[in-house]
Amino acid sequence: MKVVVAGTVAIDDIKTPKEERKGLMGGSASYAAMASSFFASTEIVGIIGKDFPKEHIDTLTNRGICIEGIEKSEGDSFYWSGEYHENMDNRTT
Repeated sequence: MKVVVAGTVAIDDIKTPKEERKGLMGGSASYAAMASSFFASTEIVGIIGKDFPKEHIDTLTNRGICIEGIEKSEGDSFYWSGEYHENMDNRTT
């Protein structure tokens, strides 16, 4: 069985009360493809910008995910940031 995942492939910055991380791989398609790759042959379809880190692409390909459906644009990648508050239930995005 083959799974094709289409959606966002992004760069995330996340802050919690204990730690802050910048430049993480994000996007719904990234995580759905990673999960799917444990159970099926997986291809990802999305768009990234010129600033998307190569190590994130390597993370996908190292899981055996086909990235032929990822288009690279001349602009910047989709970016998201969020801060999770003390109870981790409330957040600011």
